[in-house]
Amino acid sequence: MAETYLVVGGGFQGIMSAYWLASQGKKVTLIEKSGALGGVLQSLDWNGFFLDKGCHLFDNSSDLTTSILLEIQKHNVEPVVVRYASIFNRIKTDGIAIPDLSTLDKRETVQILYDVLDNASNQTPQPIANFEDCLVARYGEIASRYLCSAALKMYQIEPRFLDANTLQLTPFQRIKFASEDISRLLKTIPVLDQRIALPSQADPMKFYRDQATIYPYRNFYPNSHGLSGFCEQAYHSLKSLGVTILTQCDIRALELFDTSIKTYYADNEELITDYMIWTAGPISLAHLIMPNL
Repeated sequence: MAETYLVVGGGFQGIMSAYWLASQGKKVTLIEKSGALGGVLQSLDWNGFFLDKGCHLFDNSSDLTTSILLEIQKHNVEPVVVRYASIFNRIKTDGIAIPDLSTLDKRETVQILYDVLDNASNQTPQPIANFEDCLVARYGEIASRYLCSAALKMYQIEPRFLDANTLQLTPFQRIKFASEDISRLLKTIPVLDQRIALPSQADPMKFYRDQATIYPYRNFYPNSHGLSGFCEQAYHSLKSLGVTILTQCDIRALELFDTSIKTYYADNEELITDYMIWTAGPISLAHLIMPNL
Protein backbone atom coordinates (compact mmCIF):
# COMPACT_ATOMS: atom_id res chain seq x y z
CA MET A 1 0.00 0.00 0.00
CA ALA A 2 1.31 3.48 -0.92
CA GLU A 3 2.50 5.73 1.86
CA THR A 4 0.04 8.48 2.69
CA TYR A 5 0.99 12.13 3.10
CA LEU A 6 -0.82 15.26 4.19
CA VAL A 7 0.64 18.49 2.83
CA VAL A 8 -0.55 21.53 4.77
CA GLY A 9 -0.38 24.82 2.88
CA GLY A 10 -1.02 25.35 -0.81
CA GLY A 11 1.68 27.93 -1.47
CA PHE A 12 4.75 27.32 -3.61
CA GLN A 13 6.36 24.89 -1.16
CA GLY A 14 3.12 22.97 -0.71
CA ILE A 15 2.56 22.70 -4.46
CA MET A 16 6.09 21.47 -5.11
CA SER A 17 6.00 19.00 -2.20
CA ALA A 18 2.64 17.55 -3.22
CA TYR A 19 3.66 17.28 -6.87
CA TRP A 20 6.93 15.49 -6.15
CA LEU A 21 5.36 13.08 -3.64
CA ALA A 22 2.48 12.20 -5.97
CA SER A 23 4.87 11.70 -8.89
CA GLN A 24 6.70 9.15 -6.70
CA GLY A 25 3.50 7.16 -6.25
CA LYS A 26 2.55 8.48 -2.79
CA LYS A 27 -1.07 9.10 -1.86
CA VAL A 28 -1.28 12.83 -1.14
CA THR A 29 -3.88 15.16 0.35
CA LEU A 30 -3.21 18.90 0.20
CA ILE A 31 -5.05 21.27 2.56
CA GLU A 32 -5.18 25.02 1.91
CA LYS A 33 -6.89 27.52 4.19
CA SER A 34 -7.80 30.01 1.45
CA GLY A 35 -9.98 29.44 -1.58
CA ALA A 36 -7.18 28.75 -4.09
CA LEU A 37 -3.66 27.42 -4.38
CA GLY A 38 -0.65 29.71 -4.64
CA GLY A 39 -0.63 31.91 -1.56
CA VAL A 40 1.36 35.07 -2.36
CA LEU A 41 1.79 33.80 -5.93
CA GLN A 42 -1.85 34.59 -6.71
CA SER A 43 -1.78 37.60 -9.04
CA LEU A 44 -4.39 40.34 -9.05
CA ASP A 45 -6.45 40.59 -12.25
CA TRP A 46 -6.70 44.30 -13.10
CA ASN A 47 -8.43 45.05 -16.40
CA GLY A 48 -6.80 42.05 -18.05
CA PHE A 49 -3.37 42.68 -16.54
CA PHE A 50 -2.07 40.23 -13.94
CA LEU A 51 -0.25 42.03 -11.13
CA ASP A 52 2.00 39.93 -8.92
CA LYS A 53 2.19 40.57 -5.19
CA GLY A 54 5.92 41.17 -5.18
CA CYS A 55 8.78 40.26 -7.47
CA HIS A 56 8.46 36.53 -8.11
CA LEU A 57 10.52 34.57 -10.63
CA PHE A 58 11.22 30.88 -11.08
CA ASP A 59 14.80 30.07 -10.16
CA ASN A 60 16.77 27.53 -12.19
CA SER A 61 19.21 26.22 -9.60
CA SER A 62 18.48 22.46 -9.68
CA ASP A 63 17.13 20.02 -12.24
CA LEU A 64 14.60 18.60 -9.77
CA THR A 65 12.70 21.83 -9.11
CA THR A 66 13.09 23.12 -12.65
CA SER A 67 11.75 19.88 -14.16
CA ILE A 68 8.66 20.07 -11.93
CA LEU A 69 8.06 23.73 -12.82
CA LEU A 70 8.41 23.06 -16.53
CA GLU A 71 6.10 20.04 -16.31
CA ILE A 72 3.43 22.05 -14.48
CA GLN A 73 3.75 24.89 -17.01
CA LYS A 74 3.93 22.46 -19.95
CA HIS A 75 7.12 24.34 -20.89
CA ASN A 76 5.11 27.52 -21.55
CA VAL A 77 7.63 29.85 -19.92
CA GLU A 78 9.74 32.82 -20.89
CA PRO A 79 13.37 33.42 -19.85
CA VAL A 80 13.96 36.53 -17.74
CA VAL A 81 17.28 38.38 -17.48
CA VAL A 82 17.69 39.89 -14.01
CA ARG A 83 20.03 42.83 -13.44
CA TYR A 84 21.23 43.24 -9.87
CA ALA A 85 22.76 46.24 -8.13
CA SER A 86 23.22 47.38 -4.55
CA ILE A 87 24.03 50.70 -2.92
CA PHE A 88 26.19 50.64 0.19
CA ASN A 89 28.45 53.25 1.71
CA ARG A 90 26.98 55.64 -0.91
CA ILE A 91 28.52 53.54 -3.68
CA LYS A 92 26.53 51.62 -6.30
CA THR A 93 27.85 48.15 -7.17
CA ASP A 94 26.41 46.39 -10.22
CA GLY A 95 25.96 42.63 -10.34
CA ILE A 96 25.21 41.90 -6.67
CA ALA A 97 22.16 42.22 -4.42
CA ILE A 98 24.03 42.45 -1.12
CA PRO A 99 26.03 45.22 0.60
CA ASP A 100 29.47 45.58 -0.99
CA LEU A 101 31.67 45.56 2.09
CA SER A 102 34.76 45.95 -0.07
CA THR A 103 33.92 49.68 -0.17
CA LEU A 104 34.78 49.96 3.54
CA ASP A 105 38.08 51.18 4.96
CA LYS A 106 40.89 48.73 4.17
CA ARG A 107 41.50 48.03 7.87
CA GLU A 108 37.89 46.88 8.20
CA THR A 109 37.96 44.67 5.10
CA VAL A 110 41.19 43.01 6.27
CA GLN A 111 39.66 42.38 9.70
CA ILE A 112 36.55 40.90 8.04
CA LEU A 113 38.82 38.49 6.15
CA TYR A 114 40.52 37.44 9.38
CA ASP A 115 37.15 37.01 11.09
CA VAL A 116 35.70 34.92 8.25
CA LEU A 117 38.80 32.71 8.15
CA ASP A 118 38.81 32.29 11.92
CA ASN A 119 35.10 31.50 12.15
CA ALA A 120 35.16 29.12 9.18
CA SER A 121 37.95 27.06 10.75
CA ASN A 122 36.63 27.23 14.32
CA GLN A 123 36.30 23.70 15.69
CA THR A 124 34.31 24.81 18.76
CA PRO A 125 31.53 27.06 17.41
CA GLN A 126 29.81 29.39 19.84
CA PRO A 127 26.11 28.95 20.75
CA ILE A 128 23.73 30.62 18.31
CA ALA A 129 20.42 31.91 19.67
CA ASN A 130 19.20 34.21 16.90
CA PHE A 131 19.91 35.63 13.44
CA GLU A 132 22.33 38.26 14.73
CA ASP A 133 24.34 35.56 16.54
CA CYS A 134 24.36 33.57 13.32
CA LEU A 135 25.85 36.46 11.33
CA VAL A 136 28.47 37.16 14.03
CA ALA A 137 29.47 33.50 14.17
CA ARG A 138 29.72 33.33 10.38
CA TYR A 139 31.33 36.67 9.50
CA GLY A 140 32.53 38.36 12.68
CA GLU A 141 31.55 41.54 14.53
CA ILE A 142 32.40 44.13 11.87
CA ALA A 143 30.64 42.50 8.91
CA SER A 144 27.64 41.48 11.00
CA ARG A 145 27.12 45.08 12.15
CA TYR A 146 26.58 46.21 8.56
CA LEU A 147 24.59 43.11 7.61
CA CYS A 148 22.30 43.53 10.62
CA SER A 149 21.59 47.09 9.53
CA ALA A 150 20.63 45.86 6.05
CA ALA A 151 18.52 43.04 7.52
CA LEU A 152 16.64 45.53 9.70
CA LYS A 153 15.66 47.45 6.56
CA MET A 154 14.51 44.23 4.90
CA TYR A 155 12.46 42.76 7.75
CA GLN A 156 11.65 45.84 9.86
CA ILE A 157 12.67 43.95 12.99
CA GLU A 158 15.95 43.71 14.86
CA PRO A 159 17.91 40.58 13.76
CA ARG A 160 18.34 39.56 17.40
CA PHE A 161 14.60 38.89 17.46
CA LEU A 162 14.73 36.60 14.39
CA ASP A 163 15.48 32.88 14.36
CA ALA A 164 18.98 31.82 13.31
CA ASN A 165 17.49 29.92 10.34
CA THR A 166 16.57 33.29 8.83
CA LEU A 167 19.98 33.14 7.14
CA GLN A 168 18.55 30.63 4.65
CA LEU A 169 15.90 33.18 3.57
CA THR A 170 18.22 36.12 3.00
CA PRO A 171 20.92 36.93 0.42
CA PHE A 172 23.50 36.97 3.24
CA GLN A 173 24.56 33.35 2.93
CA ARG A 174 27.57 34.81 1.12
CA ILE A 175 29.12 38.26 1.42
CA LYS A 176 31.44 40.45 -0.65
CA PHE A 177 34.32 42.18 1.12
CA ALA A 178 37.17 41.92 -1.41
CA SER A 179 37.86 42.58 -5.07
CA GLU A 180 36.72 40.03 -7.64
CA ASP A 181 40.27 38.72 -8.18
CA ILE A 182 40.86 38.19 -4.46
CA SER A 183 37.37 36.75 -3.95
CA ARG A 184 37.95 34.28 -6.79
CA LEU A 185 41.19 33.16 -5.12
CA LEU A 186 39.57 32.87 -1.68
CA LYS A 187 36.70 30.79 -3.08
CA THR A 188 39.20 28.07 -4.04
CA ILE A 189 39.46 27.37 -0.30
CA PRO A 190 36.57 24.98 0.50
CA VAL A 191 35.68 26.51 3.89
CA LEU A 192 35.39 29.96 2.29
CA ASP A 193 33.55 28.99 -0.90
CA GLN A 194 30.16 28.97 0.88
CA ARG A 195 30.82 32.34 2.54
CA ILE A 196 32.17 34.54 -0.24
CA ALA A 197 30.06 36.03 -3.04
CA LEU A 198 31.17 36.66 -6.59
CA PRO A 199 29.13 38.63 -9.15
CA SER A 200 27.77 36.42 -11.94
CA GLN A 201 25.83 39.00 -13.96
CA ALA A 202 27.82 38.33 -17.12
CA ASP A 203 27.15 34.57 -16.84
CA PRO A 204 24.09 33.93 -14.62
CA MET A 205 24.45 30.13 -14.85
CA LYS A 206 28.13 30.21 -13.89
CA PHE A 207 27.70 28.64 -10.45
CA TYR A 208 24.71 26.43 -11.29
CA ARG A 209 25.51 24.55 -14.50
CA ASP A 210 26.53 21.36 -12.70
CA GLN A 211 23.17 21.01 -10.94
CA ALA A 212 20.93 22.74 -13.49
CA THR A 213 21.38 21.10 -16.86
CA ILE A 214 17.93 20.90 -18.47
CA TYR A 215 17.15 24.60 -18.97
CA PRO A 216 19.69 27.17 -20.22
CA TYR A 217 18.48 30.28 -18.37
CA ARG A 218 18.87 31.31 -14.73
CA ASN A 219 15.34 32.68 -14.27
CA PHE A 220 12.03 32.19 -16.04
CA TYR A 221 8.35 33.13 -15.77
CA PRO A 222 4.95 31.87 -17.03
CA ASN A 223 4.17 33.25 -20.48
CA SER A 224 0.49 33.94 -19.77
CA HIS A 225 -1.73 35.08 -16.87
CA GLY A 226 1.26 35.83 -14.63
CA LEU A 227 1.84 33.64 -11.63
CA SER A 228 -1.90 33.05 -11.32
CA GLY A 229 -1.48 31.06 -14.53
CA PHE A 230 1.06 28.87 -12.75
CA CYS A 231 -1.32 28.42 -9.80
CA GLU A 232 -4.12 27.30 -12.11
CA GLN A 233 -1.83 24.91 -13.98
CA ALA A 234 -0.57 23.54 -10.66
CA TYR A 235 -4.11 22.79 -9.52
CA HIS A 236 -4.89 20.78 -12.66
CA SER A 237 -1.49 19.03 -12.63
CA LEU A 238 -1.90 17.94 -9.01
CA LYS A 239 -5.44 16.67 -9.70
CA SER A 240 -4.17 14.67 -12.68
CA LEU A 241 -1.61 13.01 -10.38
CA GLY A 242 -4.39 11.96 -8.01
CA VAL A 243 -3.77 14.55 -5.30
CA THR A 244 -6.82 15.32 -3.16
CA ILE A 245 -7.02 19.12 -2.84
CA LEU A 246 -9.08 20.66 -0.03
CA THR A 247 -9.38 24.46 -0.18
CA GLN A 248 -11.10 26.79 2.29
CA CYS A 249 -10.18 24.18 4.84
CA ASP A 250 -8.83 24.93 8.31
CA ILE A 251 -7.10 22.43 10.61
CA ARG A 252 -8.66 22.22 14.07
CA ALA A 253 -6.35 19.80 15.90
CA LEU A 254 -3.65 17.16 15.54
CA GLU A 255 -3.01 13.85 17.27
CA LEU A 256 0.48 12.40 16.95
CA PHE A 257 0.95 8.65 17.18
CA ASP A 258 4.01 6.43 16.83
CA THR A 259 3.38 5.57 13.19
CA SER A 260 0.70 8.01 12.03
CA ILE A 261 -0.89 11.44 12.41
CA LYS A 262 -4.59 12.16 12.82
CA THR A 263 -5.68 15.54 11.53
CA TYR A 264 -9.03 17.12 12.41
CA TYR A 265 -10.20 19.70 9.90
CA ALA A 266 -13.29 21.60 8.77
CA ASP A 267 -16.15 20.87 11.17
CA ASN A 268 -16.08 17.18 11.98
CA GLU A 269 -13.75 15.73 9.37
CA GLU A 270 -10.61 13.73 10.20
CA LEU A 271 -7.77 12.21 8.22
CA ILE A 272 -5.10 9.68 9.22
CA THR A 273 -1.83 9.73 7.29
CA ASP A 274 1.61 8.20 7.65
CA TYR A 275 3.39 11.54 7.27
CA MET A 276 2.72 15.27 7.28
CA ILE A 277 4.55 18.01 5.38
CA TRP A 278 3.81 21.38 7.01
CA THR A 279 4.42 24.40 4.77
CA ALA A 280 1.88 26.81 6.28
CA GLY A 281 4.26 28.52 8.71
CA PRO A 282 5.65 27.38 12.08
CA ILE A 283 3.51 29.55 14.38
CA SER A 284 0.18 27.92 13.51
CA LEU A 285 1.78 24.48 13.83
CA ALA A 286 3.19 25.36 17.24
CA HIS A 287 -0.23 26.43 18.47
CA LEU A 288 -1.78 23.15 17.30
CA ILE A 289 0.89 21.03 19.01
CA MET A 290 1.02 23.20 22.13
CA PRO A 291 -2.42 24.91 22.43
CA ASN A 292 -1.43 26.80 25.60
CA LEU A 293 1.61 28.40 23.96
